[in-house]
Amino acid sequence: MTAVRTAGRGVGRPPKTVRITTHVSVGVGRYLQSRAAEAGLSLSAVTAALLEEAVRLPLDHEHGSLVEAAVARAIRRELDRLGDLVVRAVLDSDETRRLVLTLLVKEIGPDQTRMFRREAHSASWQRLKEPLAVPPEHHGTWPATPARS
Repeated sequence: MTAVRTAGRGVGRPPKTVRITTHVSVGVGRYLQSRAAEAGLSLSAVTAALLEEAVRLPLDHEHGSLVEAAVARAIRRELDRLGDLVVRAVLDSDETRRLVLTLLVKEIGPDQTRMFRREAHSASWQRLKEPLAVPPEHHGTWPATPARS
């Protein structure tokens, strides 16, 4: 660049543009002139648009990196929360299972309880093999659990 001058400046008003004079290679000059001719614009307008885009690209890249980091942090926080909820669910489930088995042993005896537990265990594994129902798209709620026979 050889010179920088302000253009279109009124008294007490900041400039809207800055005049920059620079030298480019013959190939770049031809490219800029052909782009200007194709678009029906001045060489100055095409060069200004390309320079603005070149200046904006690093800012867009920085913005993208910041957004990516924020999204990753939010996902990590939610996954940690989900992990905590899973641990709580497992503990509550185990506690409930133990309480129910204790009550069944007292009411119907250990042999009958063992038989009920095996049947329940088998049915649970069988249900896991069934495909998960997909919620309907029109209102986004899960369908009611089908009745078991």
